Amino acid sequence: MIQHDHSDLRPTPKKLILSAGMLSLSCLALLWSMPSCVNARVEITGDDPASESIPLLSSAPEPTAGGAIAGADGVADIALNAEETHPELAKAWRLLRTAERYETSPEQLAIYAQIETIAESIIESDPQTADAHFLLFASRGRRIQADNPLKSLTKLGGLNDHLSTAIELDPELADALAAKGGLLAGLPTLLGGSTAKARDYLERAIVLNPDGPGTRIQYALLLAETDQVEEARHQARIAGHLGCRNGRGAVVRQAEEILAELENRRTQK
Repeated sequence: MIQHDHSDLRPTPKKLILSAGMLSLSCLALLWSMPSCVNARVEITGDDPASESIPLLSSAPEPTAGGAIAGADGVADIALNAEETHPELAKAWRLLRTAERYETSPEQLAIYAQIETIAESIIESDPQTADAHFLLFASRGRRIQADNPLKSLTKLGGLNDHLSTAIELDPELADALAAKGGLLAGLPTLLGGSTAKARDYLERAIVLNPDGPGTRIQYALLLAETDQVEEARHQARIAGHLGCRNGRGAVVRQAEEILAELENRRTQK
């Protein structure tokens, strides 16, 4: 199964609040010229983080030697594979890939609304389509977050049925596993949040799709929130590397901010 990564849907972290910030000029330039990310502030200095071993995930494959493009291109491959059997599903995946290129904007939200409509239609005609349940969760969840971030915790919890259904129908849908992990990490315990379960879902998602920059970011956040600093730094560097090579500016910014926060903790000790 070709995997893809549109998983970075989680409520605002409880301990590590990341501001939107400005993407550094050096990394912004890199996003427009992909061959190398050596100048990125995520400390890519010539040695590819893909060559490093991943702590706590010794059985997981490393990011592909060719870079993170495999994770992004997977969406196009899935769309091509599904074109004959399920053209609307293929269209929804392509739209989701387009939407992630935007920052939060009316254009992005309009695309999410399109995806939501398509996913609802597919579920109505074939409720056993795992991808459609995930797409509905992701698109509606993004719109909820943009509309009212303060209420997203409880509202995203209400979408959990679609996410759970996606995982039940396809236990190897990496995006859904990662989204479940992010949701469990962000929810308070009283609303069903669980750090241990979140970690399990995220690690399973990384094993299935090691090239997913959004999943790596969520994992780095979880590690940082539980004071596993070295592991968090390692995962943030990999996420920044994958995000930079894949044109995911928001992921690069998050990786930079996680690394800066971890450095602040070190200097304050």
